[in-house]
Amino acid sequence: MASEALEKIYITAISKLGPEVLVEGDLFDWSFGYIDSKGYTLLSGTSEILRNLLGELVLGLPKGV
Repeated sequence: MASEALEKIYITAISKLGPEVLVEGDLFDWSFGYIDSKGYTLLSGTSEILRNLLGELVLGLPKGV
């Protein structure tokens, strides 16, 4: 949930400040922060999938719980 919020913050900030903020000024703060926010969203999805697999295979829970 936090990774999705972080991604939305970067998207909102870039839409308000304009896309040129990604190439002007301090490049590391905006462009890498935006790119990292995408990665964090993918990582959190991977963790959720692993939790579901553990719940189904190890604990015997039904799918989707």
